[in-house]
Amino acid sequence: MAAIPATQAAARGRPKAPLAAFDGLWCGTGLLHEFSLQLSQQQQDVQGTLVRRERRRELEGRVEGGTLHTQATRHGSLVLQRAGDELRVTGGDGLLAMARGATFQRASGAACTG
Repeated sequence: MAAIPATQAAARGRPKAPLAAFDGLWCGTGLLHEFSLQLSQQQQDVQGTLVRRERRRELEGRVEGGTLHTQATRHGSLVLQRAGDELRVTGGDGLLAMARGATFQRASGAACTG
């Protein structure tokens, strides 16, 4: 029987943090009221589209617990924290980081009305 390294053994005994669900349509509030965020999630991997008026920015990211980290694009990256029906911008870089503190709310219908 092969020995298991201590780090693997410790990881096996530690439960993983449950993944938050980011799937769906999210509508910007406050300063982000003109934005919508459509996300599609497969386990930890997320793909989405950030839309403002006629401009669309494709996003890809990874979920860790209740946090979504998007990959950097020429416009920057975002860190979104899920809390109930709200996504809060908690970090990022580039132009998108200027939205820190702003929120998206889960859409109640098929479209955002902002």
